[in-house]
Amino acid sequence: MLSVSIVELIRQKRCLFLVLGFIFILTVVVIDLQLHFAAIRTVLEDGLPLFDSLFFCRSAFILLGSISFFLFLLSFVLSRKDGIFDVSYRITNTWLPAILAAASASLIVISPASFVTLALEDSPVEQCSALLLFLGCLLTLRPLFRATVRQSLNGLTKVSLLIIAFAFFVTSMEEISWFQRILEVETPEFMEANMQGELNLHNFATYGFELVYYTGCFVLMVLCPALRLIFPVERINFLNRFIPDVSLIVVGSIPHVFNFSMWNHLTTQVTFFWSLTSIGFLVVIEAQKSRKVLLVGLLLLCVASQGIFLVHGSVEFERRWDISEFKEFFLALSLFFYGVQLSKIEFVDDQDVAMLKRWLGVLSGGVKSKRS
Repeated sequence: MLSVSIVELIRQKRCLFLVLGFIFILTVVVIDLQLHFAAIRTVLEDGLPLFDSLFFCRSAFILLGSISFFLFLLSFVLSRKDGIFDVSYRITNTWLPAILAAASASLIVISPASFVTLALEDSPVEQCSALLLFLGCLLTLRPLFRATVRQSLNGLTKVSLLIIAFAFFVTSMEEISWFQRILEVETPEFMEANMQGELNLHNFATYGFELVYYTGCFVLMVLCPALRLIFPVERINFLNRFIPDVSLIVVGSIPHVFNFSMWNHLTTQVTFFWSLTSIGFLVVIEAQKSRKVLLVGLLLLCVASQGIFLVHGSVEFERRWDISEFKEFFLALSLFFYGVQLSKIEFVDDQDVAMLKRWLGVLSGGVKSKRS
């Protein structure tokens, strides 16, 4: 852990870190808007990564903004005294994804042709992505079938599980175009207008859907678990069951180092640098030296992998979006492990509502006392 003096300094400068974070990110937004209105590039332009002085400074501002927000959140984490720092990492959902990511980054250096082949339509990578999402759907539905008359799930939990399972299923089917190529189904005329002429919805606005999907997974699998380190969400059963475990930050961060054609996007770099700082988050709060070393190694692996993709991508990728298949595989893998967590949901009663009311009562009472 950090020394007492550093911890106290971080706590004292909490507001400064928040202000700096907003300043850095807003600066990047202003730069992007100026480039957009000057018709130099659009805010969501897809293309080769740019590394001129302007875009280098832009990336530096995003990194500094991420670090500032990281220190702001860390100040709250360091204020907690309830043993929240005991994060339980597992080989399957932490170190196995890291090994697969290292293998993927190595493959583009050792055998670029194999990397590109694996990124093609109907490749094992794409099929595994769909399979993982479908398994995640089944796992999410498991608590509904396990519920009995005496031990049932409340309505909110049932609806939430159904919505998540439906999202998993639709994403899985979209990944393989609803079995169109496997069953050799022709594309209906009204759907031929999409980017690839396939039987799916996301190709009508590929970049928009990708932006929502990638950013949404980042919020769910990286930011939401970090909330567990700041707020005592475990006191409310509903939140405790549906917010991903802290250990899933690792597998949730790995997909966001697979960037190339979308590297210039603000959201891409924000999710990348935030993923790095989130792993750094875990390094700082980790008490065991051996696990701290492994997490530092993982952090270096993420930086090296992104560097490899940016350097080799312009030469090796026949299609600029080849890397997105690998990114979507790791997103599916992270969502699969989230499905594993949801599959363990058991009897849930209405005590959550009572607990939430008590929290709101305490907050409202505190506000009234301050006003008086």
